[in-house]
Amino acid sequence: FEEAIHQTRPHHGQMESARIGRALVEGSTLIGWRPREEQQDAYSYRGIPQIHGAVRDLWSDVFQTVRRALEDLAQGRAVNMAALTLAQDQLTMAAPVLTGIGHQRLFRLNDAKLSHGLPDYLVKKPGVNSGMMIDEYAAASQAAWSSNLVTPVAAHDPQRGTFVSAQRTHESLDHLERALAIELLMATRAMHLRFEAAH
Repeated sequence: FEEAIHQTRPHHGQMESARIGRALVEGSTLIGWRPREEQQDAYSYRGIPQIHGAVRDLWSDVFQTVRRALEDLAQGRAVNMAALTLAQDQLTMAAPVLTGIGHQRLFRLNDAKLSHGLPDYLVKKPGVNSGMMIDEYAAASQAAWSSNLVTPVAAHDPQRGTFVSAQRTHESLDHLERALAIELLMATRAMHLRFEAAH
């Protein structure tokens, strides 16, 4: 997340994602609280700026395509439906990238051997209490459903497939929204447990 690292490859989305990551942990008493046992963090964490940044850049491109289409509609001009279909297909393909890597982070949070001191399933007495296990499974299902939608509609009919593509994009983004909500819930639980242990 160090700014100097990302300035060597100045992709806007990557730099912005790294900046947001730094802002989120600024002043945290939980960062760096443990001795380093590994040479580097898991890719699902250290790759956040690159992966989320690439999706951020793609989202920006899609937004511009949709904006142009809306302007064309407002001005009574013909809309380039193929461009819309391709943009939507790209967004549909990007969503499972985020749900997939998010699930990898949740898997690590739920495993005491990988979470650096957090209990299994983020519960103090794992066993009968399954804690956040089902939440992780639910996130995995969102990633799987999202992945099932990635067949590009534009490959079959870029001009007339716009509405089918829009429906798939909407469904894929719904899965992403659910997966992100689960990750937020589990991350909040992990932070609570980490804070309790550190104080």
